[in-house]
Amino acid sequence: MELLEGALAEEKRPPDVPEGLQEPKEASAAGVAEPMPQSPCAERRREPRFLCEGHAEIEVPHIGLKLQGEIHDLSRSGCFIEAPTVNLERGTHVEVYFETRKICIRVAGNILVLRPRTGVGIAFLPMSPRIAWQIEMLVEELKALNGAPCPEKHEVNPTPEAAAE
Repeated sequence: MELLEGALAEEKRPPDVPEGLQEPKEASAAGVAEPMPQSPCAERRREPRFLCEGHAEIEVPHIGLKLQGEIHDLSRSGCFIEAPTVNLERGTHVEVYFETRKICIRVAGNILVLRPRTGVGIAFLPMSPRIAWQIEMLVEELKALNGAPCPEKHEVNPTPEAAAE
């Protein structure tokens, strides 16, 4: 039974793994199928992100930890929070509160990207239609203000320690 479950688990791609890392597969010299690397220029985000600024708070509900930061960019499916002191594992369930353009939003998410001494990328979890609509309207406003979305590999304001490395 365990072997069957393992085989089924291998066929399913985790939701946070880009398709290019799972398919197509090419055979190695040993005849074992390996994922083909994704182009470094390929966009991995589900939605374009737009620059914004404002206060943000990341809360880890099950331990009561609250961390302060600044929102850097926002999309319909996630955001990046500049918070140099955040040291949470990828996949950690969090609640994010942010305020930008005089709009306050609280939404659940998971840590998707951790950039030490810089911040975290958060993928939003399914939300109520009202919150989804608020985020949609905010993203449309940011799009009108900023024009083009921010690049996938954006530079945020590094801490003095990170800049020295």
